[in-house]
Amino acid sequence: MRAGWSNFNGTDEQADWLAGNPIKVRCGIDADGYISIETLRNGTDWVVHARSGYPVIQGSEYHLGIKSQSTSARVFSAPKVHLLEPEAPTMYFRYIESPDGVFNYPIFATAEEAEYYDEIHNQLNEGDGQSHTHTYADDPTNTTWYMPEASHDPSNYSFSSAPSATTFNGNPVTYTEVTSLTNADLTPTSFSASDVTQEEGTNVNIQVTPQGASWSTSVAITPSGSGLVYDGYSLVQGTLADVGSDTTYTITVTRANSYGSSTGSMTVTATDVAPAQTNLTAWTKALDFSGSNEHAEQASSDVNYNPLRMNNLSTQVPVNADSGKTTNDTNARPWATAIVFKSDNNNSNQHIWNSGEGAGTNADNIYLRVDSSANLFFGWGREGVGYNECRIAQSISSSTWYGVYIASKGYRASAAAATSNNLPLGFDIRMMSSSDSFNAVGSNLAISSNWTSTGARMDRAVTGDFTIGGRGSNRSFHGKVASMVITNLRVGQPIPSDAEIKLMITDP
Repeated sequence: MRAGWSNFNGTDEQADWLAGNPIKVRCGIDADGYISIETLRNGTDWVVHARSGYPVIQGSEYHLGIKSQSTSARVFSAPKVHLLEPEAPTMYFRYIESPDGVFNYPIFATAEEAEYYDEIHNQLNEGDGQSHTHTYADDPTNTTWYMPEASHDPSNYSFSSAPSATTFNGNPVTYTEVTSLTNADLTPTSFSASDVTQEEGTNVNIQVTPQGASWSTSVAITPSGSGLVYDGYSLVQGTLADVGSDTTYTITVTRANSYGSSTGSMTVTATDVAPAQTNLTAWTKALDFSGSNEHAEQASSDVNYNPLRMNNLSTQVPVNADSGKTTNDTNARPWATAIVFKSDNNNSNQHIWNSGEGAGTNADNIYLRVDSSANLFFGWGREGVGYNECRIAQSISSSTWYGVYIASKGYRASAAAATSNNLPLGFDIRMMSSSDSFNAVGSNLAISSNWTSTGARMDRAVTGDFTIGGRGSNRSFHGKVASMVITNLRVGQPIPSDAEIKLMITDP
């Protein structure tokens, strides 16, 4: 006994039956191999009244006999006998959620199934069913699925929920879900790579995007100044910047497609390598000035303890006719300085060292400064009146250590004599750097074309304090100072040789 045995009562077909009107009945072997007796309901659905308790054996032969219950029952027309119906395909109904929240069904593994569904569901003539194909980005098997022709069905085959309690050709349908990935599953895999540690100055090439990738890639490198750049396609490359101490840079890689984005990172550590082959002093310590009114000051204010004070003498002193010697005038007080520093290149005017009277009007100062454009100057003059300034270097690097040597041969000029032709006779200025591991001293930089400002008197007494990291409490320095040397030079004697200059810088 099946559903039709009990739900026949109350139907239009029962009313016809009781009124002696014909109804359609069929008997045969169903799709599962059972002998089945069914009635047609509403002109569309066949409902089973009874079926055999077991499937028939393949190859068995049967004959149809009709036995009426009473003499009042009649067969309305001669039974139609079909030896075999055209075989319908076995239907495997499937659905897939793609993209998230959109359910597509029915889909089939074969065109035959999809076209048979189209023919029956859309009431087409036999053989007129059509299909089309789909592949889904979130189907991990990348299978080609077949779907009934959408143009035959106004509702199409995309829905907001999964199929439930559906029938086909009068029979209940069980759908199987095609396992699909979520949007999160379809975002690009996060970048990952082993962290790298290399010496400063090393060439680096890191592939962040594999060949054939279908996503877009963006790269951020922090902090700035690593020397590495993203080429816009697949590589982070460049030469690791010189560093004052081991510095770690983070490379953050973001990958994105239409499903979302993912982020991964790695680090590159640039190790500081001391130029031991030329520096006799191991640079492992430095004063780090923040630019916030920090400075180191000479402990004693005694005029005789600082060669830059020149015993507070205020007098003009001529040059020595021999340019390779300090002046031999009795009032001469020649001196030399050497400093090793690294600038943060803050956008401001800063004094690296200063010997003098400070920021007030008519204050006399001798100094080494760096301006907001990272240009390096030696200066001597009076505040509010003017300075003689020699530009030692332009656009110094924030990742490089510099050694600057400045020697005064004892020459002290009047305002009229302080010209770009005369001033070079009184000074020897050299610069070394870590860019060549402090290898070369270089030539004298106190040449006439480097004196950007002239005409300031040098025959006044320069009193005040000696400070490192600022001009007293103003024009504070942003950067590191590893060493500072100040010394007298002997009167009327040869100025220091290149070898001696190099030792003052590299082995103070």
